[in-house]
Amino acid sequence: MYDASVHYDLGRLDNSMKGLTVAVEAKNLFNKDYLSNCDGYWCYYGDERNVVASVNYKF
Repeated sequence: MYDASVHYDLGRLDNSMKGLTVAVEAKNLFNKDYLSNCDGYWCYYGDERNVVASVNYKF
């Protein structure tokens, strides 16, 4: 299982965007089935692929 993330500070591209950042994060990037936990009787599969994008601005 692979996770990945990319974060970029847009203020480095253009000074007028100072304080603005964007990010994309992915968990279970290739959407593989995997066992995340087993107890005495049962085993449980982990989460499917999850992708989140965000935009942040700091004043």
